[in-house]
Amino acid sequence: MLEVYADSISRMADILANEFGANRDEFVDWSSVPLIGSMSPEYPEFEGHEKIGLWTIHQGISDSYLWQLLRKNVTDRAENIDVWFESPGTGLIQDPESKTILGVEVEREGKTLNIRAKNGVVLATGGFENNPSMVENYLGLAEYAPIGGLYNTGDGIRMALDVGADLWHMEVYEGLGDLGANFFEVEPGTRGKVLFFSKFTSGASILVAEDGARYLKEDEVTRHGHISLGGVWVNSRYPKNSYIVFDQAVLDAVVAAGTIAADDTRILSAASVAELAEKTGINADGLAATIKKFNGYAASGNDAQLGRSAASMASFAGDKYYAIKMIPNILNTQGGPRRNENAEVLDRDGNPIPHLYSAGELGGITSFQYQGGGNIAECITFGKIAGTNAAAAKTDTLPAYAARTAVTSTPTYLPGTTTDIAPVTEEPAPETAENEYIGKAEGMGGPVTVKVTMDGDAIAKVEVISHKETDGIGTKPIDSMPEQFVGMKTADEVAAVDKVAGATITSNALKEAVADALSQVK
Repeated sequence: MLEVYADSISRMADILANEFGANRDEFVDWSSVPLIGSMSPEYPEFEGHEKIGLWTIHQGISDSYLWQLLRKNVTDRAENIDVWFESPGTGLIQDPESKTILGVEVEREGKTLNIRAKNGVVLATGGFENNPSMVENYLGLAEYAPIGGLYNTGDGIRMALDVGADLWHMEVYEGLGDLGANFFEVEPGTRGKVLFFSKFTSGASILVAEDGARYLKEDEVTRHGHISLGGVWVNSRYPKNSYIVFDQAVLDAVVAAGTIAADDTRILSAASVAELAEKTGINADGLAATIKKFNGYAASGNDAQLGRSAASMASFAGDKYYAIKMIPNILNTQGGPRRNENAEVLDRDGNPIPHLYSAGELGGITSFQYQGGGNIAECITFGKIAGTNAAAAKTDTLPAYAARTAVTSTPTYLPGTTTDIAPVTEEPAPETAENEYIGKAEGMGGPVTVKVTMDGDAIAKVEVISHKETDGIGTKPIDSMPEQFVGMKTADEVAAVDKVAGATITSNALKEAVADALSQVK
């Protein structure tokens, strides 16, 4: 399986260019770029590291460019691929004797549908980072914040278990950012954020548990949330309650950097260590002892406990103390049904479950020390293998057996009759009056079209005429951002508008569409 994966990675540029239509001239190697370059390679101490590089298919990251390319490959084949939104799979249909997978049970528009699979079924439902019960049971985290997609709830794991699949890598997950992939506490069910090279990693700042003791080296640059332990990189172990404790100088630095607002209610302040301990629930004696030790480490330039660098430490001034509760973030999980090199899902005896395949982070190949970009490469690699093998005509036949109850099959849907996605077509040009301009850009779900009304050289009004963004996520910037453009005159001003958290791609599409309209103003 590793050989298949490695071979595909070595040919990934050709696969994306020749089979998916990516423009090879736009490909970017991030090896020498700060931050992203630290993952290219992520483990430079390994033999053969010089063969690993983190690339994107254009000059940009986290902007849906690859997603849009893959989506186009689907819409270009709309006559052969039906896409159903808001139609979750709830179970697999399995022959009771041969254990062959016959189809999928789907909930659509209030009805339960049994979808027959002529050749095979592919599970590609992602991980379980948004299933708190599974996260607590498998990862041991009772409180955390997801920083990836909000719909990975482990449905594919449950369906696979129901048909006898084996599981692997259920304890493996990735995080991101400083302080062992910790971030400020957020409301349950909402997406967290990431701290990268923040000012919290220098000066008088310590990460402590409820007993007041430090539990990891604050200035360590994590590798997808992993920290160094005895020569290997492992996920941090998190206490039940964790706080970043810091002084006025650090507060001033993080506020100036825009990491957090000075009036954020999550910041607790106190005039003494004892008062801060009372507000946070941290053991007062333990916290006082830790700060005293840390001040000594800062003065001597030697962190005898955790090895933090001398340059990153400063003694607490002692006039005021601050704290913010922290929780770990999860980018993605790796666990799920075990698969083989043919992308076949295996049962608990190691045998393929007939006609069942999987791809992506649902049972990812990574079991230890994840290399950045590996999950996307795996999605491409085993997505191709799973799709090819699932679509191939099968020669095995089901055993003959008498049905308990005779049934008549009356299919409600046939391939090609109902789809929720279609090729992007040119919409009729909206009508415009004097001083009105139409701008377009590509969002997460398709084109975003705006009408911009000008008053002289300034924007007087922005209307979103059409979009296909997800309700409750993409519609947040659709509803809130247009009024922020009023009064602006240049594309640079438009580009500087803050994005809506959790809807970056739609936010950027709106800004690009408004800028497109502005470019037409004479």
